[in-house]
Amino acid sequence: MNKKAKLFTVKMPDKLRIFFLKNKYILLVAIVGVTLLLIRPGGSDVVSTVEQTVSEGFDLDEFEAELSTILSKTAGVGKVRVMLTLNSTMETVYANERRMTLRETETTTDETIESEPSVISGGSKGSTAMVIRENYPDFRGAVVICEGGDNATVRLSVIEAVSALTGISTDRITVMKMNG
Repeated sequence: MNKKAKLFTVKMPDKLRIFFLKNKYILLVAIVGVTLLLIRPGGSDVVSTVEQTVSEGFDLDEFEAELSTILSKTAGVGKVRVMLTLNSTMETVYANERRMTLRETETTTDETIESEPSVISGGSKGSTAMVIRENYPDFRGAVVICEGGDNATVRLSVIEAVSALTGISTDRITVMKMNG
């Protein structure tokens, strides 16, 4: 070693030097992490992820028509007319990211909250909003009028089918005979 290198060399105890050599990467990551936590660029913090709920295009008439088609293909049912009532329609809940910026002066403190949707990059397909959950329609009740509505077996099969497809409890489904 030359004389300049000897001036800046610090003698450490062997145990401490061995500890630093064994854990140099962990210590480096910890130092970088603490440094990044202490830096606040622009004074903004991500406050939270909030939900934005949007009603989707659930078409009740289309669903009733499809349900009528399915039921009419059941043995003994014949022509069918279905009416459903809803408590709520289909909703999709999207994630939003909110940022809060605090600007402090000697006399006042200004708080600005910005909200923007969280997006997922799809590569060449573009990007899409991040969906937290989808709430399907909540059905309240159903009335089914069919040609075979006077037959107990047909009524039971219609009630079970409507219940299975809509989630309505069987006590909220009424099946009646259609007039000639």
